[in-house]
Parts: sequence; structure tokens; C-alpha cells
Amino acid sequence: MREILNLFAKKPLLVVFEVTKYCNQTCPMCSIPIRKKHREMGLREIEKVFKKLRKFGAKEVFLQGGEPLLRKDIFEIMLLLKKLGFSQHLVSNGLLLDETAFKFLSKNKIGLSVSLDTLDPKKYKKIRGADCLGKVLLNLSLAKKFRHGRSWNIHATVSKLNAGEVFDVKRFAEKNGFDFSALPYIYGVGIAGTKREELLYKKEVLKVFEKLAKQEKDFFKKIAYLEAVKFLRGESIGACDALRYSIKVDETGKLAPCIEMPAFLNLIEEEPEKMFDKKQLAIVESCSKNTPCFYGCTRSIGSIAKNKKKVCLHPLQAVSSLKKIL
Repeated sequence: MREILNLFAKKPLLVVFEVTKYCNQTCPMCSIPIRKKHREMGLREIEKVFKKLRKFGAKEVFLQGGEPLLRKDIFEIMLLLKKLGFSQHLVSNGLLLDETAFKFLSKNKIGLSVSLDTLDPKKYKKIRGADCLGKVLLNLSLAKKFRHGRSWNIHATVSKLNAGEVFDVKRFAEKNGFDFSALPYIYGVGIAGTKREELLYKKEVLKVFEKLAKQEKDFFKKIAYLEAVKFLRGESIGACDALRYSIKVDETGKLAPCIEMPAFLNLIEEEPEKMFDKKQLAIVESCSKNTPCFYGCTRSIGSIAKNKKKVCLHPLQAVSSLKKIL
């Protein structure tokens, strides 16, 4: 019930939980991963932080990194979050997915999103910084054995380097029992994304999202693709979800408006209500106006809320789409 009130009050429902900054890939477009030793919250601290967030009304958690499966206690973390009443979605590069992981995710009805931008080994190495496409594809083939409690999804970040392959990846996903989603390559916003000349937009990227929007049958994904088209055309897409519908919590328990902005609130010591700091709200508003981005974690809920008339006009399609997520 509290999460419904949060939706109307524009208070965060989604927590992007950066469980670790370690990663086994070196994607040139990403500035998040680190290699040196650093502090991460233990289970007791995670429980303390997420009890506060659940009481506050947050409901959905994206578990990402880095690579979340590098944490030896990742399954324990997911069981803890399930006990606290959170819906969860694991975001992975797929290198460490195996039958044990798929079985656990299926049994506990945890969503999955695997980053896969291309089926070309050379391009994969260039985009993801690791020569391991064969291993990832082999791992993904194991998913067929398991029933998905929630949406299991293959996700492509679309740039000029892989724009011509998006629909090949989409067919691969569907053939192997996965849903498919895509977002444009984001750069030049803040601390997470890195600008790379070889990935910058061309008209082909816009054409990909126009075609995806035209073909998509899933109600909420269609809305997202239509919003992506507006973004790529340079049209206004309104305020983002940061500090309205979504927040980021890093591996130390500190809260930030989104993955591109620095953390400013220690949730181990402080209460979530303090996130609504006037200075931070002004920073988010300025960023949304002057350097708009199109990350899924900062556009998904807001895009749905903004298109509530469409939701009301097509309730059965909206409910069918929602069942895949929840």
C-alpha cells in the first residue's frame, strides 16, 4: 500500500543497489568498476538500510554493479531482500550465470537482465572489453531448463557500433526464451558513463528505436521506446525519475539521486526522508533540463506515470505487461 502512495506522491519506488563495484569486464563506456580493494556492506548493514527503505515505501530493487555475481554472498543478499518484501531484478553481464544461479533465480522469482549488445565476437570484445562472447552465449543457453518466476531479459545498449545487429540479438533472445529490451548508449552526463567516439550516435540508432517502437507489442516497452525516440530526436522528455521515483544506493550504504551523481546521504546512519534536500533536488532538476539522459532506471516509472492516459485507455494490455515485471 505504501508504494502506491509513493507513486502518487512522487517518492522513490525503485532502488538501484550497486552491490559491488568489482567487475570481470572492462566496458570502455562504463566508469563504475574498480579493481582495488574497497569496503562493501555486510548483511547486517544491508538489512538495516533496506528495512528503512521498505518502511519508506520502496518496493523494487535492481541488483547491479560492477558484476553482482562476483559477491560470494549475493544469494544471501537476495534472500534477505525477499524476506523484507522487495521485488528484485538482477543485472548481469552473464559470465558467471550457471545452472545454480538460474535455479536460484527461478525458485525465488527474481528477474534477470543480461547485457548482450552483439553476436559478433570482435565487436563484443570491443564493446565489453573481454573476449568471452562464446562463454556468455553458452551460459544463456542453460536458461531454457527453468521456468521464469519473473521477466528474464536480454538487454542491448545501442550505439553506432551495433545498431545494425539489434534485431539479430532480439531474435537470439526470443529463441532462447528471453524477453528483449534496448536503450541508447548514454554518455557525457556524470560519473558513470564515458564518452567514446566509436560509439556515438548516428541516424541508424534513431531508426532502430523507431522500428522497435513500431514492432513492440508489450505495452510498457512500447512506451519506453517511444520515449527513447523523442530523446534521440532531441525533443523534451520531461523530468527524470531521480529522487522522484528512483534512487541509487552504493555498496557502502550511501544514497545518490542516480548512478551518474555522487552519493550524499549515509543510510546506515540517516533516514531516507533526508534525501529530499533542497540543494540535491535543484541539482537533479538542473541535470534533467540541461543534460537529459535515458537510463532505464531513471525513466521507466516516470514514463509510465506520464502516460497514465494510455494506461487507462488500455487497462488489459497494461495489466498483461505489468504481470511480466512483477
